This record gives sequence, structure tokens and C-alpha cells, in this order.
Amino acid sequence: MKVRMITYLQLVVKVIAGNSRTDVALKDGFSPRMLYQWVQKYKIQGYNGLIEQQKGHSCKNLKMKKKENPAPLTESEREELICLRAENEYIKAENEVIEKQQSLKNFAKKDIS
Repeated sequence: MKVRMITYLQLVVKVIAGNSRTDVALKDGFSPRMLYQWVQKYKIQGYNGLIEQQKGHSCKNLKMKKKENPAPLTESEREELICLRAENEYIKAENEVIEKQQSLKNFAKKDIS
């Protein structure tokens, strides 16, 4: 399941980085509509939005646990969160480019040998 979530996240990052949703989805064998939903979930909930929710009844023990509601974010915290998420997405996209460049260099070295 972790591999699947990482794949979803990589596709979402490509779209957020500026690639066409349709191109990214079709290239990797997914529906553009499904990728749109993943992007929307990611924008709202972050990585946790991509994790599949369990279906069916919850465990009885979970109902007994005390639910804690986190304090709502202040406006400055919300702005900081948005900025950090955008920066994180940019860094992830940048890392993908660097990894591809390294891969191409390694491939070129093998061809020379």
C-alpha cells in the first residue's frame, strides 16, 4: 500500500509542478479524472488525503477512545502551512529532476564503457 501511495504522490507532484494532468495520467495508465481527485484531496488534506480509508464498521475499541479535536489554525498558521506545502512540492519536483539527471549520467557512462 505504501508503494501505491508513493506512486499517487509522485503523479500529484508532477501535476502540481505544472505538467498536464491528462498527459501525466495517460502516461502512467491512470484516468485523468482519478488524478484530478487525487490532486484535490492532496491540496485539501495533504498526503493523508491520498491514503485509502477503510471501509466497513470500525473496531469497537476505537469507539471507546476519547476523540481529541485539534485547535483550529490561526490565519498566520494556515498561510505558513500553505507556503510550506508549496515549498515541499517544489523540492520534491526538483528532486525528481535531479534523480533523472543522475540516471541519465549513469546511463551515458554505461554506453561509453
